[in-house]
Amino acid sequence: DIERQEKQTISHEALSKEQLAAVIGSATGEMKNLFLVGLLTGLRLKDAVHLNASGYDAKARLLTVVPFKTRRKNKRVTIPAHPQLLPLLEKPGPDGYYFPETLARYKTDSQSVSKQFQAHLESCGLKTTETPEHGQRRRAGVKYGFHSLRFSFVSLCAALGTPQHVLGAIVGHSSPSMTLHYSRAT
Repeated sequence: DIERQEKQTISHEALSKEQLAAVIGSATGEMKNLFLVGLLTGLRLKDAVHLNASGYDAKARLLTVVPFKTRRKNKRVTIPAHPQLLPLLEKPGPDGYYFPETLARYKTDSQSVSKQFQAHLESCGLKTTETPEHGQRRRAGVKYGFHSLRFSFVSLCAALGTPQHVLGAIVGHSSPSMTLHYSRAT
């Protein structure tokens, strides 16, 4: 099933360690912190932008999020807070959100936020879209985007030996085959 899916679509790809260093190293402000959140939590862009202090347990160093994609099922994910995120998580904005400026833009035009990330990736030398070959989808697909950080998170955790069922629970995959698809990204 995954092989058929890979042949029919252009999928996001994980970023290499070198690409991650370039992308995160050259980002500034909220964008840099959002890239770190994406890489170190595996959250999707919408969930990362809406991240707020109410989901952070400082004592246990855990983030609990109800992803927008599974909100109707009230499915929660619990993510260990990476030490590099602690300075950010301990200082939310006055309204409790970690990315208030980006959240305000996202609420009025979510595509502008996504395009900002795409532009940053392009400025780092990454070709973000890929034209399909004959027999694939009819239009170009996104090769690198914020979602690539989710692929990178799963791939890096898998490379460190995190069991697939644990990793699937952290990122909220209901299917082990989806976690396997993400962990094989690079």
